[in-house]
Amino acid sequence: MTLQKFSDKSFSSMFLNRLKSAVFFPIVGLFILGIIAVANPFVDVVTLSNDGWRAYDNISIDNVKFILLNSLSPVDGYWPDMAVIMYITVIIAAILCAIMTFRDLSNKKTTNVYYSLGFSRSKLFSATYLAGAASVLGMVVIPFALSFIINAFAFGISKELLSACIFVVSCLCNVSLIAYTLSVIAMTLSGMLVEGVFFSFFLNSVSPIFTFASGMFSDGLLTGGGFVEANDYYYTSFENSFASAFLGRLSFMNNLSHSAIEVDRLGCCLYTSDVEGLEGFLSAENWTTPKFVPLVVWSVILAGLIFLSLCLFNRKKAENIGFFASSPMLYRIFFGTL
Repeated sequence: MTLQKFSDKSFSSMFLNRLKSAVFFPIVGLFILGIIAVANPFVDVVTLSNDGWRAYDNISIDNVKFILLNSLSPVDGYWPDMAVIMYITVIIAAILCAIMTFRDLSNKKTTNVYYSLGFSRSKLFSATYLAGAASVLGMVVIPFALSFIINAFAFGISKELLSACIFVVSCLCNVSLIAYTLSVIAMTLSGMLVEGVFFSFFLNSVSPIFTFASGMFSDGLLTGGGFVEANDYYYTSFENSFASAFLGRLSFMNNLSHSAIEVDRLGCCLYTSDVEGLEGFLSAENWTTPKFVPLVVWSVILAGLIFLSLCLFNRKKAENIGFFASSPMLYRIFFGTL
């Protein structure tokens, strides 16, 4: 999109202009999350209100506390399909949103227009960053706000519903904003669009690479697997390390997947699971408060990343735009990671 000069030179006009560039991919993400958090629970509520739950005869609308996301189903011991889909959705949408919102920094002509709009660099960054961040947050908040309303009318408001909704929304917002901010850093440091796209995805892969490699190393070190040539062991170790990196014991160190298991666990809740055939459901009896520690830690890291992105934006040199490898920092991170 070609940037235009604004007659009123207002921050809001700049924000709205950048918002137009930012909304497309979050809207796609909003549609996907809407199916998971709004359509599926709504269908289940209608089913429960009429004939009861078709898969479990002993579940009725009277013994369900909430259905926040996905369909009513067991959660313990099952692969967290919906959590994985939601995380992938918000992460990819956030990365692409950052690329679209800051792509004008990768072209000499548009950058000259961008810097000549009459705003300080801090205001330029704030308007552009907030436009993308608002789109990303709206992608998460809107469908879960609707899901909360559906649950409040169908089952009433409970502490479990409030806690689950706050935790799930906070985790998805945190994950998506970290992906968005890392991509903003990549776009700011890159000299060309192709370079910015590559490093936007790469910077978001650093912590998954670290957690995966750590899992592989620990499996080999603790079991001697590093010296075993058996294919069966290798593939078992590989799969375990892969799952551990994203959804297991090391996932709290992964900005792309922290708290995913907990998010999936909070998808629905029954008043009781002490009924034959309902094993694996989250219930009021086995309810525990979600673990907010990883979320708090990554929120602090997110604040630091936002400050870093502002500093890098203010120091960006216009003369480096249009050239590959104009930022040694990105390539040092890349080769250091390899």
